[in-house]
Amino acid sequence: MIRLKNILLESKVGHLVEQPKGNKKPLSDKDKEKLKKMKLVHLGQGTYGKEGKPATYKNVDGKLTKIEKDKKGDTKKGDVFKKDDKPKSKKDQEKAQKATSKKEKKELEKIKKAKIVVREPGKPDKEIAIEDILSDPFGKAKNNDEHPQAKKAKKKVYEMYKERYGKEGKAEVKKRLKNKDKNGDPILTKEEQTLYEREVERVKQENEENKNDEWYEEKPIPNKSSFLNDKITDEYNKKADYFDPEGVITIGLKNQVVMKVCLVILTLMMMMILILMTTLEMPNQMTLDNHYLN
Repeated sequence: MIRLKNILLESKVGHLVEQPKGNKKPLSDKDKEKLKKMKLVHLGQGTYGKEGKPATYKNVDGKLTKIEKDKKGDTKKGDVFKKDDKPKSKKDQEKAQKATSKKEKKELEKIKKAKIVVREPGKPDKEIAIEDILSDPFGKAKNNDEHPQAKKAKKKVYEMYKERYGKEGKAEVKKRLKNKDKNGDPILTKEEQTLYEREVERVKQENEENKNDEWYEEKPIPNKSSFLNDKITDEYNKKADYFDPEGVITIGLKNQVVMKVCLVILTLMMMMILILMTTLEMPNQMTLDNHYLN
């Protein structure tokens, strides 16, 4: 009987269960059966795993418990900010630059080949490629505004960039929101953390200053997820707005309005000064007239 026991202890079957020592609780029959199904063996000191590999389970007060490993990307103490994932070495930077240039050239070619539809009464629809309408970098025309369809082509370019950066922005938000810290919040860079804290304080201050005003609707305090979503979305919208054909016109119109308002104000001020001077001179003139009459 003793010999059979020793044989079992030395075999793989004997290693399937932990031999209780002292006051340590043995595993339940259910857990032992679980070990058999997973083909795990006892590795010593109450741990279990595949033979020749690190332990994956352990005995905790008679219960089979999975050993938690540090997952890649988990936030550890002292590591509360998003790490800079930009390439470090010169070689990696050059490689990334080439990949970006290749992508941008591909996007540019896509825009060049895009077509706009021209409709005229009594004529069939006509398609014209953007590269045949606009000048460099989108086409080969000499003048960017010469072609009668230039305005329409510029609008098409803006719409395509808006669609592209809208998709890229959503993808970046989704990617960043997946990378969370131990509290379930997205991990921010140091710069983003500073901006986030400032935004929280700004909203709090605004709510406090206007809390007694009936017209004011209290703003919700932003969390890290909403802050990051708004920040990234705004950044990608600005990339698209660079190609907005109305942008330059809008700025020009604003400047013209400001200049006109300034001219009107100056004109009114001059008129008031003249009226005031005239009013002040009238009593003196009357005094002189009376003097000569006497």
